[in-house]
Amino acid sequence: VATAPRATLPTPAAWPQPLPEAPAWYRREGAVTRVLAVTGAVITMAGVAMFLVLAAQRGWFGPEARVAAGAALSVVLITLGVRGGRADQRASGTVGSAPVALVATGVATAYLDVVAVTTGYGWIPEGAGLALATVVALAGLQLARSWASELLAVLVVLGAAILAPVVAQGGGWVVSGYLAILCVTGWWAGGTRTSPLLTLARVVPVTMA
Repeated sequence: VATAPRATLPTPAAWPQPLPEAPAWYRREGAVTRVLAVTGAVITMAGVAMFLVLAAQRGWFGPEARVAAGAALSVVLITLGVRGGRADQRASGTVGSAPVALVATGVATAYLDVVAVTTGYGWIPEGAGLALATVVALAGLQLARSWASELLAVLVVLGAAILAPVVAQGGGWVVSGYLAILCVTGWWAGGTRTSPLLTLARVVPVTMA
């Protein structure tokens, strides 16, 4: 005699598990290192700008020594940052905050050196100074593109844009030109991605100028 198949009871649906709560930003891995790196970069950029301004106002050293010191510091910082970035890429595939901060400080220092040479000392014509500043910005922000580092682009663009009028000790169309260069090269550094933070960093200074 054939028997009817037993009825199977439906499996009760599992209760959804609550998602783990995201940790606060300061508890995330690398947050403290990033804060310290950015703070160090900002302080160094401000120190370079103050050195160039105070040295010119008070007659410390000669103009050649001031410019040479800024250029040497820029080369050292960029070299250390690039080496650190390559080491990070070999180890983990991503570049850490410390190399980014070093490169950003070095590029901004070189940019401010060009501003000082053009607007402060008048060693080169204004048009040539703007062209040289474009080369410096593109060379530095090329690393932001290759490293896919928004932080590097923001630090370079915002740091140089805020401190360029300080080094120039005024405004005028030349300073506006330096800010416009940072605006355009900052857009180029972002690549195909649109970042609100980078957009603000490059647009606000030139708009205010």
